[in-house]
This record gives sequence, structure tokens and C-alpha cells, in this order.
Amino acid sequence: FGGCEVLRGTLFTGFPWLLASCAFAFWPAWIQAASLVGAYALSALYAAPACLFGAALAPPGGSGKKRLAAALLGIFLLFLPPAYGRYRLAGFEDGPAPDAPDTAPPIKIILIQGNVDQNQKWEPLFQKSTLDLYLDLSRKALEDEGRLSPEPVSLVVWPETAMPFAYPMYREYALELSRFAVAENINLAFGALGVEHEFGRRERLYNRLFLLSPQGRRAGDYDKRHLVPFGEYTPFAANIPYLSDILQGMDFSAGTTARLLPLSPPAAKAPVAGETRESSAHTPALSLGPLICYEAIFPGLAQAQVEAGADILLNVSNDGWFRKSSAPYQHLSHAVLRAVEQARPLARATNTGISAVIDASGRITERLEGLFVTGTLTARVRASSGLTPYHRLYPLPEILLVITVFCALLGPVLLRNKD
Repeated sequence: FGGCEVLRGTLFTGFPWLLASCAFAFWPAWIQAASLVGAYALSALYAAPACLFGAALAPPGGSGKKRLAAALLGIFLLFLPPAYGRYRLAGFEDGPAPDAPDTAPPIKIILIQGNVDQNQKWEPLFQKSTLDLYLDLSRKALEDEGRLSPEPVSLVVWPETAMPFAYPMYREYALELSRFAVAENINLAFGALGVEHEFGRRERLYNRLFLLSPQGRRAGDYDKRHLVPFGEYTPFAANIPYLSDILQGMDFSAGTTARLLPLSPPAAKAPVAGETRESSAHTPALSLGPLICYEAIFPGLAQAQVEAGADILLNVSNDGWFRKSSAPYQHLSHAVLRAVEQARPLARATNTGISAVIDASGRITERLEGLFVTGTLTARVRASSGLTPYHRLYPLPEILLVITVFCALLGPVLLRNKD
């Protein structure tokens, strides 16, 4: 079962949507074993008891002892993962778990959910109003948080393609974004179109996440690496003249590397008379590991970002295409499993929901309720630097699961031929 999920998540670009282990994502104790073996193997761990119970309840003909042994083994395997989960969660309650030690004081972040209508988003007439919406929501959230707490906000995050234009080609809008980051003295992460020009070739479009520093400068960017077939690109279109002419180069290009976004310290300000500025107010040197949209459903992409040095995973998405369905909740369940597998907190900003913050143990600490609502979410996020057993073993659990699939398929054939 687990091996079949691995194959589904790998073949033909892969689509590991809604693994069996996702059903347990909102029960923290039941998913902690993903830090040991990953989400695919966790699915297998929960499928095994079902098979054993089926064997125990099979029609008469088998040995009573074998039926009892199958039932007892099924019960043991069913409750083994949550038993380990309670143990691991207790470690988080007592302090950072061994595989998720603190590396710095918590930082305060604000996630903005703009709830922009999909039918208007890419219309040129609505570009300025969309920019103004995100700026207004961010300013109000920063102002409200400033009244509640003196602790500075380190990062404001806008969703995937929150800015419906090519950045920084629209210079007026680009300058407005820089002025906002400088005025508020924050890091600003936002999704927008990235455009690269190559001599003698068509321009390349990227689904890109940008980061502006508190000094208003471009601190980094990340291009989505795993594109949606027929949504963001058309397979084989470049080799089919008819399709290539229709698309006119509007396919997105995929990013090629796991690129981190470094948080910058706020710009130094002269202290007010009699005020002592504390060093703790400065943003620690942390790196964000971006995952754009459904990249959060692929364990290997989160693995690569942590391997590159990510302290915090950052998922930006636009789930408005799903309308009011269960799909946004399913997408969130995958993000929860990525946090557990890598022992990294994960902040998730979406256009229409569900925006949330997940700690390194997979518990949702903050969340905007409902779909297609406009709102902001403020949370304190504690980065971590430890590596889980699953991270160290990857991709061995997946390889072993695939081997079991082929053994199950070929084993009976080989034994029959031997007889």
C-alpha cells in the first residue's frame, strides 16, 4: 500500500494528493511516526492493521490461532504509532525535542489572506486595487500588533502570486513595495510573476516568491520547481508546433534549485531619548525554505529545503481554484505532515484559505477559520535546526516500500514457476 502511494507520487510527474496518513494529520499523536519513516511509510503502518483484521475476520477455514495472532498483531500495530506520538509530544512539552532544538528566539510573523476574486485577479484594471488591498491589510495588522506588544514583527507574508504582475518590471508598483518594507522596517515575502529574458529566445515566466529586506532591497527569490501539468505548463508543448503557437510562450518554466530566503535584521533606528534598545529586538539570522502551492504535498521538496539549511518552512498558495470544498483542508493536512517529517515549523499564507502556522511537531498553533474570508494572522514562530531520522534516512523508506510492491507482484509468479 505504501509502495503504491510512492509510485503515485513519483510517476508521470507525481501526484501524492491525500495519502492515507493525511487522514490522521489533525490528530498530532497519530502522525509523529512520520518523523521516523515519513508519510508514505506511515500510510503503510495504518494499512497493515486493516489487512490483519481482514485476515482475522476472513471466512472460516483458517486456523483459530492464526486468526487470533493476526488480530493481536493488528491491534499492536494500530496503537504503536500513537504511543510513540504521545512520547514525542511529551518531549516537546518538556522542551524542544532532540530532533528539533531551538536555534534562536521566536520571531513574530504576520500572514495576509487577501481573498482576491480569481475572475478579477489578472485583469489589469484590478492590479492597483489588489496591491492597495494587501498594503492596507498589512499596515493595519502591523499597527494593531504594535499596540498589543512591543515585540517587533520580523516578517510579513503574502500568498502565491498575490501581486498579479511581473516584478520588478512594473517599476511604480515595485517602488511602492520597497517603500512599504522600509517604512514598516520588516521583511516582506510575496508571490508574483518572475520574468527572465534570454538572448534569441522567448522570455521565461516563473511562479516566483520574492523577499524584500527591511532596507527595501531584493534579498532573494525562489522559483516553483514542481509545476502543475496542464495548469502551469503543457507537457510536450514545446515539441508540438500547434500547441506552441496557441500558448505563445505562456507556459511557466520550472525552478531548478532548492533556494532559501534569508531573513534580514531590521534597519537600525536612533533610540528615543531615555530608551535602551535591546539586541533581542533584532531578527535572528534565519533562512526560510519556500514551498509554493502544491509543492507542500511532495516530501522530497521539503527535504531538499531543510537539507539546504532551512530553519522555517514557508508555504504560499492560492487554493481559490478548489472553491468551497474539502480540498483546502486536504492541502493543509499535507503541510502538517511536512512539518513533522522535517521537524520544522511551517507558516502557510493562502489567498482564500487555509492560512495557518504549524509548529515542528505538526500542531496547528494559529489558523484563520473559514474559506474565502479576508483576514490576517499573527504568530510567534520558533525555528529549529535538528534533523529527524526520516530526514537522515531519506529516500531509503520510499525505496524499501517500492521494493515491497514489486516483491508482492512478482513473488507469487516466481514461486508458481518454481513449482
